[in-house]
Amino acid sequence: MAEYVGQAVPRVEDARLLTGRGRYTDDVAHDDATAAWAVFLRAPHAHARILAVDIATAAAMPGVLGVLTAADYVADGCQPIRHASNPPDALLPAQPWFVPGPGVFVHEAPQPPLAGQIVRFPGEAVAMVVAETRESARDAAEQINVSYESLPAITSIDDALTGAPLCEGVRGNLCLEAILGDLATTDAAFAHASVVVQHDFTNQRLVNCQMEPRAALGLWDPHTARATLISGGQGVVRQRLTLAECLGLKPPSVRVISPDVGGGFGPRTPLSPEAVLVTWAARRLGRSVRWSGDRSEAFLTDYQARDLRTHAELALDGDGNILGLRVRLAGNLGAYPVTFAPLANGSRIVSTVYAIPTAVIEVRGLLTNSVPTAPYRGAGRPEATLAIERLLDLAAARLGIDRVAIRRRNLISRAQLPYRTVGGLTYDCGDFTGNMDRTLAMADWAGVAARKRASQAKGLWRGSGIANYVETPVGAPRERVVLRVDPAGIVFVTAGTQSSGQGHETVFAQIVAEHLGIAVTQVRLLTGDTDIVQVGGGSHSDRSARLGATLLARAC
Repeated sequence: MAEYVGQAVPRVEDARLLTGRGRYTDDVAHDDATAAWAVFLRAPHAHARILAVDIATAAAMPGVLGVLTAADYVADGCQPIRHASNPPDALLPAQPWFVPGPGVFVHEAPQPPLAGQIVRFPGEAVAMVVAETRESARDAAEQINVSYESLPAITSIDDALTGAPLCEGVRGNLCLEAILGDLATTDAAFAHASVVVQHDFTNQRLVNCQMEPRAALGLWDPHTARATLISGGQGVVRQRLTLAECLGLKPPSVRVISPDVGGGFGPRTPLSPEAVLVTWAARRLGRSVRWSGDRSEAFLTDYQARDLRTHAELALDGDGNILGLRVRLAGNLGAYPVTFAPLANGSRIVSTVYAIPTAVIEVRGLLTNSVPTAPYRGAGRPEATLAIERLLDLAAARLGIDRVAIRRRNLISRAQLPYRTVGGLTYDCGDFTGNMDRTLAMADWAGVAARKRASQAKGLWRGSGIANYVETPVGAPRERVVLRVDPAGIVFVTAGTQSSGQGHETVFAQIVAEHLGIAVTQVRLLTGDTDIVQVGGGSHSDRSARLGATLLARAC
């Protein structure tokens, strides 16, 4: 039997993708010659009251099929987007991560796809023009006259903590607040510490930039009263449920298709307002409606990321043993809470692989007049690792202890396993000291000083750093894989994950081929369509190989 897993094999999808035969959202849209174009008029203010929207001139322009506002959306019985911002708990996935109660306040505010009375972030859509051509829609959008009353804007975490509330139902501008850990024990640890080091960490807001700009095509079948959304995303099942709720439909009356996707990274997991709006417009106007965002629009309105601030304090004895940890995590969620995942992940993994006896972790999620933030590339885990590793470097310098030695002194040992961390995670296996030692040997850590001297002799700078990272993948807790074999011996794999460039067609084929003793070319992956995929969590938090591949091996 041929061995495929772990071997280098030509990627199955490359012949199609590298020869221009990929099938991205915009490719599908251009196949529909009758599709109308949507263009959005976006607000120039971070915070403003909408006094009037004059669409008369725009609506009368040639080729315009409709100029739609929030009033039209509400009149059709549509609902704002409920993003399910409170993710499933890492240990008890049947419950949300943050459970309201003593010490925990949670407010999940839905996001209207079009601003009605108040604009809450720059670039928020105020009106949608649907026309025969994209150019006609753009021309008409420029003729919409909106009267605004500018309001004070809050854009930073500091301003959010001290400013007036931006909406009802929140505490100040907090829509999430949680205090976790043992306050009394941690205070005692700090009181008895020989050394306390502290630092403030700022992880700046960033704009993600996928190879493929966001696009969406909405369709409506009046005979079956069924809506279809075609849009590249990171999981069709979740997006179908959200879209059905927005349109007031049952999930079977909604189909979501995600063709080839040119990059995900996290922000394409939640449903976007534009995807909701083109599908609603298709139903309202009786025409398929497509939208393709350009780079300027993406830079302004795609879900952004990071914008986290961490204040961390570490208490140690005179030998460099950690006694306790205090952490305050604050996240700028933007105008609407799309996700609490970075704060949830950060609060869980904050101690990483170190044996920290006690901790207090304060978590705050704040609303501001900025684009909503979403999970992105680690979603709070790299930020937490930065904090603990930098504190250990500061402590080593204060105590005169080698950076490696202070880490080896505090790593969770194999003898301590299973070990429950202060963040509530249990490590049942691992060799953290061995991993670090092997990595140091591979990196020739002992030769760092000599390499620095050699660089300095050439007028160059050379730095060195060390960090112990552990991944804590969470994400949607349910996945499904189905195998079907046709008479020709082709194995069809249906999976609820979604490739956005990771090579699922190759990886899943390798697993099936090895387990069933067939060739990679005999495997076909079916995914990205809710008419095919009934259950599945999409691709995020390292779940495709972790869950999908595990189920695939069992199914084989």
